[in-house]
Amino acid sequence: MEEKMTSRVGDNSSQLALRNDHPQALIMGQLGVFSLEQHENSGGLAELERATNAWRFSDEFLPESHPTKPVALNRLGTCSAMRFE
Repeated sequence: MEEKMTSRVGDNSSQLALRNDHPQALIMGQLGVFSLEQHENSGGLAELERATNAWRFSDEFLPESHPTKPVALNRLGTCSAMRFE
C-alpha cells in the first residue's frame, strides 16, 4: 500500500501530514515521551511545546478504535496541564 504525503498549509508548512499512517503517529508519540522527559530534566518550554505538538499529531492521526488513542489523549492533557502550572 502506497503512502500519500501532503504538505500542511499554515504557520508551519514544513510539517508533513500522513493520513491514515498509524506507525507515524506512534513514532510521534515516542517523540512526545522523549520531549516530555527532556522538559522534566531541563524545565525548557521548547521541549514541552515539542511534546505537546507530538502528542497532538499522534492523537489526530490515530483512529478512535486504536488501543493507544487513550494514551495519546492522556499525555496531551498532561502536557497542557504542565504548560499552565
